[in-house]
Amino acid sequence: MIKAAADLDLDKPQIKSDKTMTFDYFLDTGRLIWKYSELKMRDAMKEYATKRRQALMDKDDKEYSNIIMDSSSFEQQVTGRTAQLLYTHYKVS
Repeated sequence: MIKAAADLDLDKPQIKSDKTMTFDYFLDTGRLIWKYSELKMRDAMKEYATKRRQALMDKDDKEYSNIIMDSSSFEQQVTGRTAQLLYTHYKVS
């Protein structure tokens, strides 16, 4: 991911005078973060989908809700950690 960021000229953070990222930099890094997060999550999300479908077939609403909550939490954690890695590497706070 770090090499991909450098290849896209995202290795030099675009920071405005108020110390926030420019909107374009935010969007570009966001796309990169999503891409690499999705790669990390792919297998786990397939597993969650299989479990979720089974819970629907079993008419187990409680299990279905738990799987939804777990997968959502997992997705947020992976995406947050991926963003943290990129922004920490380039010292964006």
